[in-house]
Amino acid sequence: MDLIETSRLILRSLTLDDALKVEEYASDYDVAKTTLNIPHPYPEGGAREFITSILEAERNGKIAIFAITKKEDNSLIGLINITGY
Repeated sequence: MDLIETSRLILRSLTLDDALKVEEYASDYDVAKTTLNIPHPYPEGGAREFITSILEAERNGKIAIFAITKKEDNSLIGLINITGY
């Protein structure tokens, strides 16, 4: 997947290297309560499983997911996905 850049952000492919930060965010109750798919408490290691399943779905053309990072330091600040039906 290509990068998408703005003046402040980069949208890039999600990788297993993002798992710790994804797990940190997903473990936050205030984040989990605003979604239908994030369990609380979030299971340890759950982000690796999530990312692995997302990468498989991308290979099968079922979803496109982007890691949203700050351009200044490449820190992960969120995810966005596009699902086609």
